[in-house]
Amino acid sequence: MKDDKAEIDISVVEDHDGILTIRGGGARRDWNGIHYKQGMSGKNVGTTKLSANIATIPPGGVASA
Repeated sequence: MKDDKAEIDISVVEDHDGILTIRGGGARRDWNGIHYKQGMSGKNVGTTKLSANIATIPPGGVASA
């Protein structure tokens, strides 16, 4: 797996007086058979108890632990 920090694109995060907006989902990474788009996390918007990312599981795909 690649270094996650290299995958985070903070240029797609807009800060408007403390309201953070992510435009376009940023970079995509593939891990464990699942495709992830950048969403909210502690790495790009500073959240501490919430992570909201977009995951796409391809048809017939199964994530393994």
